[in-house]
Amino acid sequence: MKTCRIILVLIGSFLLGCAGTNNSGKNKQELEAANHINIADSLLIKSLLRKAANEYLFIAKQYSTTKYYPEAVRKTAILYCNPQNPVTDDSTSLYWYHVYLTLPISEQEKENTNSCIMLLERIKSLREELQKLREVDVQMNKKEIK
Repeated sequence: MKTCRIILVLIGSFLLGCAGTNNSGKNKQELEAANHINIADSLLIKSLLRKAANEYLFIAKQYSTTKYYPEAVRKTAILYCNPQNPVTDDSTSLYWYHVYLTLPISEQEKENTNSCIMLLERIKSLREELQKLREVDVQMNKKEIK
């Protein structure tokens, strides 16, 4: 039993040592980004959309040279236009959709993203119109009260 523990400790030490020598620069960033992606994915699964959106946004801003960047950019764009997300922001979503278009993605993905952009721009425009109508309605109600 003691021998088994010693062997496990030695194997663990060896693996940590190998990981430590390989964690410089790019590999360290990949590992950090992977950790943040796992956190964001877990938050998304738990429907904690605000926290997930913030985590993906963090990855998109801090880890642009990693393989996780395209996924973080796409999910940031998606989550910021999700009406169930308490921090919905059409402008932020549009920005990240446009960033996503600059990445090496398939033609089908570009078409899908362009469709999302067109729909989101229309939604944003309708929301702005609705807000103006609400403001006019409030002004009209104030005049009626006087």
